[in-house]
Amino acid sequence: MKVRIWELKKKIPLKDFPELALKVLADVAITTRHNKDEELFCIGDDEKLAAFLIKGSILLESFDGRIHSIDHKHGMSRYALANIKPRMYSAVSASDETVLFWVKDQLLSKLTSQIIMPQDVINIRGL
Repeated sequence: MKVRIWELKKKIPLKDFPELALKVLADVAITTRHNKDEELFCIGDDEKLAAFLIKGSILLESFDGRIHSIDHKHGMSRYALANIKPRMYSAVSASDETVLFWVKDQLLSKLTSQIIMPQDVINIRGL
């Protein structure tokens, strides 16, 4: 399954990326499908990937046992999931079908550093 550009435009910081950058991301990133109760990642994982929830819902469990439910329509799904490395949460799929979009941290960081935001233009002009 290939993720659609309009789905990426809902994610932060992806929503600020130019169309071409989003097309590149859609081509090079990994999209995975998961069944209910499938483990997505674990506390302590140190893989260099950012995961965005595209479809479905997940349960995040913190190191102290607190559980958070996030649905793809939830405001928190706009951000990468448990993105601090090593991960401080484990996650399992909570819906019959969960779709994640995985981007290498290094690529995401590089693309983010290339983006000129409207406030940057204002700052350059000295306004």
